[in-house]
Amino acid sequence: MIADGEGDVLLNLTVKGVKNPVILKKVLYVPEMGSSGLVSVRCIQAAGVVVSFTENTVSIRHGRKLYGIAKLVQNAYILQTEHSNIEAKPAEVIAKHGTLHDWHCRLGHISFDNVKRLSEDHPEIAIDGSRSNPTCVSCIATKQTCIPNHLPSTRITTVSLELIHTDLAGPMKIPSLGGARYFLLFIDDHTRYTTVFTIHQKSETFSKFKEYKALVENYHNRKIKALRSDNGGEYTSDSFSTYLRNSGISHEKTAPYSPEQNGVSERANRTLIGRAKAMILENKMNDNLWGEAIHTAVYLKNRSPTRSKNSTPYQLWTGQRPNLSHLIPFGTLAFSHIPKAKRSKWEKNGEECRVLGYEGTNQYRVLVGSKIKIVRDIRIVKDGGAENSGLKIQEETPVEEIIQFSSESEDENGLEKSSSGITRTQASFRPRRENAGKFTSTRYHHEAFLATTSLDSDEPNSYTEAVNSVMAPEWNIAIADELKSITDNGTWELVELPRGRTPVKCRWVFRVKRGAEGEVIRYKTRLVAKGFTQRYRIDYLETFAPVVKLTSLRIILALAAARNYEIDQTDIISKKTRFCIHTHLNAPCSGVCIWSTSCASHESSFKLQKPKWTCKCCPLGLKIHVCLRNC
Repeated sequence: MIADGEGDVLLNLTVKGVKNPVILKKVLYVPEMGSSGLVSVRCIQAAGVVVSFTENTVSIRHGRKLYGIAKLVQNAYILQTEHSNIEAKPAEVIAKHGTLHDWHCRLGHISFDNVKRLSEDHPEIAIDGSRSNPTCVSCIATKQTCIPNHLPSTRITTVSLELIHTDLAGPMKIPSLGGARYFLLFIDDHTRYTTVFTIHQKSETFSKFKEYKALVENYHNRKIKALRSDNGGEYTSDSFSTYLRNSGISHEKTAPYSPEQNGVSERANRTLIGRAKAMILENKMNDNLWGEAIHTAVYLKNRSPTRSKNSTPYQLWTGQRPNLSHLIPFGTLAFSHIPKAKRSKWEKNGEECRVLGYEGTNQYRVLVGSKIKIVRDIRIVKDGGAENSGLKIQEETPVEEIIQFSSESEDENGLEKSSSGITRTQASFRPRRENAGKFTSTRYHHEAFLATTSLDSDEPNSYTEAVNSVMAPEWNIAIADELKSITDNGTWELVELPRGRTPVKCRWVFRVKRGAEGEVIRYKTRLVAKGFTQRYRIDYLETFAPVVKLTSLRIILALAAARNYEIDQTDIISKKTRFCIHTHLNAPCSGVCIWSTSCASHESSFKLQKPKWTCKCCPLGLKIHVCLRNC
């Protein structure tokens, strides 16, 4: 039982009909006990009253006067009182006092306003002193939250490039089709026009910003005034900061862990990722196409209305209304036209593809197998039929390319750029053979198609590109193995270039060897001579080389089968080892084939001692040895 209050009670004790009023101090009020009451003998004695117990009676005396008696009834002593005249004062609640902060702490650090409300409903809570809210340091330290950022932008831009917002998203768990794991956004504050780059590493941010700066400043003939970004290391590096200072660009950085201060970029990230995910999910495309989906989402975002402007970003950026008649849903099944130069007469004119995005003027990015192509003429497959995309070109002027890319919107190094801005491979400019289309056999068509389309994006085109690529450690090992093989076989010797002689230059060739499932087996390099620079009757006389006849090879195989011989086939890693084990160059050729290559900081000349691959005169020294072993 719990007492609801404490107070004084008046009792009229009777002794032989004589009333003796007594006031009991500090009586606890317990409603559950009803009208019954208990009197503590110890409290009576503490008040200076003598309590004496006899056989069945208790006497209460103060001095010589008898104030009251209590008789034993059912194991309890009952005071003799005048029940009709008992007067009990209501129990008065004793209030506890304290300041507003004291009650705030007693009540478990509830708000000060709630403490005041409790004091109005509960008289035992008495607040002393001022009722204004004090400061509780403990509450500030434990309950502090971020302050909402409702303030408008402090900068209102009036022209393009006055303020550029930027942000880097990633890394993505699944790399894109080109191997990228991040995408980098640049957004113009005045027009909200967005530019996106897909990159492999954060360190590429600086180079992409310089590329973006050169592009937009040349387009608008105006300088970038300010750049707003977060405090990421890709934006705060010494090289980036120095470049911004030298370019006169103000760098506005957000406070740490405050993405809302870079709200334009953060919101754009959320919008673009949501749209890209929806496009991939709609047609059940692979997740590694997120790079293409992001580029397409940016392309469409620039041509869509934005809440902050009354027009589309594209129109504000270029001054022209966007044309939306060519838009095709992401992942749509279609057929792209195959130019005559890349097919025979009896081969099909189109190949199945998936539309992924847009490139340049009236061009589409399509997925054919696992490769990206850029085409102009496609037919969309719809309801079992096909319909034109609305773009028509003449069949005699095909414009198509097979591209390798490290970022989905950038041209790969090593491809030539035409005057019209369309990137083409060297194969696009080859003249057609006179008998093109007359070979009707389809025996090797599949292999020929794979040979012309199996461009590996991991194969660099030059030494500089190899040592600066992502796979530089593997290429360095392959280069070291090639140089060691050349040295171990005594392929050349270092000499002074004879007077009047023009050396044959050399170059590195890089190849990625893959297995049947497309996995990488090894990285292979060859140092080859530029034999096409040699001149007939000046640098060489004959190019004849002994080759084995297929008839002779069949005879050898037949003899081995008839006599139960064992045939060994060996593939030697190095071509120099394969061709140079038993041969040396003839004297007339050894003085001609002199190589020139860069060695440290100077050029060195090497005189060939053994046949070297791609030299025109070297095949004369080749010998073929056949070895059969009886089982």
